[in-house]
Amino acid sequence: MKQCKRTGCTLKSRVWGLCTQHYSQERYRKWIQNPDRPQCEITDCEGLQALTSRYCGKHAQRVVKYGDPYIVHRKANFGRLDPETAPTLYPTLYDIVWAAGYYEGEGNCNADNWGSLTTSVSQKDKEKLYWLRERFGGTVLKRSRAQPYEISGWSISGARARGFLQTIYGLLSSRRQEQIRKAMRIGEFREAD
Repeated sequence: MKQCKRTGCTLKSRVWGLCTQHYSQERYRKWIQNPDRPQCEITDCEGLQALTSRYCGKHAQRVVKYGDPYIVHRKANFGRLDPETAPTLYPTLYDIVWAAGYYEGEGNCNADNWGSLTTSVSQKDKEKLYWLRERFGGTVLKRSRAQPYEISGWSISGARARGFLQTIYGLLSSRRQEQIRKAMRIGEFREAD
């Protein structure tokens, strides 16, 4: 067998006097430069030629990733307020003060690595948890099966959690305020990339 026609290549030639690697590059180059190749079907595309039978590379990748060539990226549900966890009553000033005291004794808040905030209160008396849910939204769930009683918890997350914590912030002790600042990452600055 002869050597590849490309200068500097030491591989043996297979087709058209080229090695396998250079043959595939040459074939791709000829295919790209073909003026009869169809254009991308997306009307607002920048006139790119289709790599597949219907879409250019950008839109074909979106079809593979999201199932739709128009979707740029899936949006997260940051700030989305789920109607199923919405409050049913407007809290009065008395309710806010009472909730702050209740949170001071039984509550906690934390954030995950993506910045999603969750606030919860655990208690064995479900009546107080349902009272919180009626006024501030969220869910009430059974937390554990501790003997001889069960512990339940009220929790809210995302925009509702941030709103709840900002509402009661001024009524809390400095220890709880520091906990909220850490969870909300207030005062943290990230270095620019």
